[in-house]
Amino acid sequence: MEPTLIEIGRKDFMKTNKNDTLYNLIRELFRRGEDRAIVYHNDKPVGIVTLTDIALKLAPTKSKRVPTTTLHVSAVMSFPLIALPQNSPVTKAARVMVEKGISSIPALDEAGEVSALVTKWEIAAMLKDEKAGVTSALTSVVREVRETDSVLMVRRMIIDEGVQQVLVRNLEGKPAGIVSSYEIAKLLADLIDYAAEYGPKDYLREVRVGEIMRPYVPIQPLDSTISDVAALMSEKRVKAVYLVEENEIRAAVTLNDLVRYFVSRAVL
Repeated sequence: MEPTLIEIGRKDFMKTNKNDTLYNLIRELFRRGEDRAIVYHNDKPVGIVTLTDIALKLAPTKSKRVPTTTLHVSAVMSFPLIALPQNSPVTKAARVMVEKGISSIPALDEAGEVSALVTKWEIAAMLKDEKAGVTSALTSVVREVRETDSVLMVRRMIIDEGVQQVLVRNLEGKPAGIVSSYEIAKLLADLIDYAAEYGPKDYLREVRVGEIMRPYVPIQPLDSTISDVAALMSEKRVKAVYLVEENEIRAAVTLNDLVRYFVSRAVL
């Protein structure tokens, strides 16, 4: 029998209020090592905010007249909240994630309270015993930038193309690291402190990818199994794994790919 959301979902998810300052939320997210929080208003769940929301919707520029430190969570949260009953099967949640382009589903109890939070990470973890070749899950191409490119380029790729993670190559053309919305949100968190003291500036134009990238490249052989890739994603908390053949990166498989595979497997 297929597991339900309450069975696999996280019970220790983070909460915030829509009227809390975004400044405090960002600080707390990074302090706890979390990437999202359920947003409440009048003790009711009304939305969700993720580091991706922050990276895409928040950018301190000269054109912004409102100080970043005064913004509330409501300025970047996703709403209305898309949720499912806690006894819903995991496949249903995965299908909603794919259809709606979202990365998590709160599980609601009979009283309408959030009892658990299911993210794509929990779904990927359910593929830990999947022995099919990873090439059967591939839908993504490798998106690359140079370490000297602007962070704004990566941010634009995430916004326009829905890219989850970008491979960074150094000046010699060798893989040197990765950048995702996590690193961009972390940069913005650091810049909020600077902006609060010195005033708003268009910081992002000056920052190069090499300054914020995570100096690690997750790779697996092209003939790996889905379980191999899912395990590496979970262990290293990366959103894409690069597949290597003859010492060259040939393809990428993303967290989204694994969720889509999970849904397709259930249909079959």
